[in-house]
This record gives sequence, structure tokens and C-alpha cells, in this order.
Amino acid sequence: MRDFGLLDRLYVARENREGKAPRIVKHYSSKSLDSDEHWVCFVPEGPFWSRVVRGKIFDLLPEIDIYLISEKAVQSDPRETRKYLDRVLGAAYSEQARRTSGELLNVIGMSIGNVLAYNFARQFPTTNLVSVVPGARLADCIFESRATRDIPNRGNFDLEDYRRELREFNPIEALEGMLVDKLNLFYGTSDLMIPSSSGRELAEAVRNRRNLKSEIIKYLGCGHVMSVLKFAQDFKKKLGNS
Repeated sequence: MRDFGLLDRLYVARENREGKAPRIVKHYSSKSLDSDEHWVCFVPEGPFWSRVVRGKIFDLLPEIDIYLISEKAVQSDPRETRKYLDRVLGAAYSEQARRTSGELLNVIGMSIGNVLAYNFARQFPTTNLVSVVPGARLADCIFESRATRDIPNRGNFDLEDYRRELREFNPIEALEGMLVDKLNLFYGTSDLMIPSSSGRELAEAVRNRRNLKSEIIKYLGCGHVMSVLKFAQDFKKKLGNS
């Protein structure tokens, strides 16, 4: 099914953007008892993400740490955005450092969660990095996204200010030095929230990076929301068959 970004327009119009502190949710399924796998997921907070991710994916995984990113992570002052993302990433680093070695680590990044997932995979050896509807450069995505493009207008900062403050959170730059065995990337060609051109740019960079095994799935005619729904369906099917 293709929606050409229609669900993205509805999501932006209706989603509640309450500001919340970063927090972690630990999720354990029955598979955790006999598994040496550990999953870390960075995902936006909100009703849509909760229904899709928890309902369709997490019950099929063994043990997972879920980092919920506030829907007000993007601020009119890019320095505040950077501070917030640093807090979430710092919490993830500390939590992972306490874990025992020898387990297989897998990382999932969804939407803005990718800017943290790619950095996390530079710090810890990762078996699989699953990147869902990502963008190449955070600042540019903020200025082009239907969900956030009005936020910079509330402050006195331009695109270059955002680029300077948020450069360390660009997935395309984090590719260098990542400790990843395989990167699985999923994006939609009609995404209005993480511009499809940005997802395509990152996909090309992943494809051209030497010594990195990758799989890139392109959802034709699908916006941000529809791509996530299709990914959840495909991922659940894949996990169910494993």
C-alpha cells in the first residue's frame, strides 16, 4: 500500500507533542531466558510509536532497552537540542557499559532515534544496526521536515547554527568508525518528516562504504508513517520465521 505522505500530514496535525524527560524502558520477553542477544532501541515517544513498536516488534525480541525520545527534543535553540540528545546518549552508554561482555548486541534506530543509534554503534561492537526511516544530516532534516520546519523560526538561529551544533549527530558522518557487522536500512520515497532525499543520500553512503555488509529496503510511494508500518510488518514476519 502506498500513501504518498498522506499519513505524515495527519500525524503532524494530530500527534500530541508533550515535552518529557528522556527515559529508558526495559522490556523482557519469554525468549530472554535462552538467548545471548541484547537489543537497544532508540525511538520517538508518542502513541503511534508505542502502538507500532511494542505491539508488533518487541514481544518477538529477547531482551531490549528502549530509549524514548521526547517529541520536543528539537528546540528553537540548537544548543538545547544537542544537550538533550547528549543526555539520552550518555544514559545509553552508561547502561551498556554495565552489561557483561560476550552477548550479541543489536541496535534499532527509528526516525530521529537514528541520530543516537549510529553514534551508539560507534562505541559498542554491534551485530546488526537496523535503521528505520533515517536521514543523513540532522540539522537539514529539522529545516525540511514537515514536523519540525517551523521550530527554528521561533529562535534567532539559522541553518548554519544548527549544522554547527548538531554535526556530531549526523548519521552519514557517524558511518566512519562504526563497529557494525551489518546495517539494515529502510526508507520511504515519499517521506515528508525525514525527507526522502536525505534517506536516499544516507542509503547511497551506506551502499558505497567498503567493508560494511548492508541491506537497503526502499518503500516506493510510502511516507514516514507508512514506511514504519511496513517495516514493522516485514520485521515481525522475519523474526517469526527465524
